[in-house]
Amino acid sequence: MAGHADEEVPQAYRISEVVFGSLFTVELLSKLCYYRKAFFMSHNWRWNVFDLLVVGLQLMEMTVTAVFGGGDAPDSSMSSNMKFVGLIRFLRLVRVLRLLRLFNVIRQLNKLVYLILGSFQFFLWGLLLLFLQTYMAATWFRLGFLVCFFNMFFLIFIIIIYLHPKQLEGNLPDSNSCRPLALTAQGLGSKGIRHVAWRWLFLVCFVNSINY
Repeated sequence: MAGHADEEVPQAYRISEVVFGSLFTVELLSKLCYYRKAFFMSHNWRWNVFDLLVVGLQLMEMTVTAVFGGGDAPDSSMSSNMKFVGLIRFLRLVRVLRLLRLFNVIRQLNKLVYLILGSFQFFLWGLLLLFLQTYMAATWFRLGFLVCFFNMFFLIFIIIIYLHPKQLEGNLPDSNSCRPLALTAQGLGSKGIRHVAWRWLFLVCFVNSINY
């Protein structure tokens, strides 16, 4: 296929286009003669209409190219006709969607597509988790890893000894960087912090990062 509208299309491409267009037309006419009304009423009627549209666009392109593709037409008329042919060729790119019909034939491919679509939500949450981890690591290394490590050690110390919130009253560190961790530890409830889930640890780490 030519790169521009005014370039000459190689003869081999024209011949192959005519051959495949003829084969697709014969196939479509055979299906129409065999199925008749069932062609538009079966469970695959959408794919049949899609094939009919693709073949119709190809026949239209071949007709326009054969009628207006010669050198007898004026330059302005030929330019507009070539733009119309280019539009038809662009619309015929939708025939690539015919590959989707393989999903109904190959069961393994169909299952793979469903698995990919089903795991897409978890993939987005994984990207969000990686972003938060990268943000926390960048914050810690930028402001000093020792200060953040001290905050984490303070939190782990509270979790290990599972202090009652009342025992923390008056013992909170004066550092503003440690205050979010201590307040979070107090807010976990009066039943202790022995059964703190890992997601709460991650949340506290993230709060510790944005505190700066």
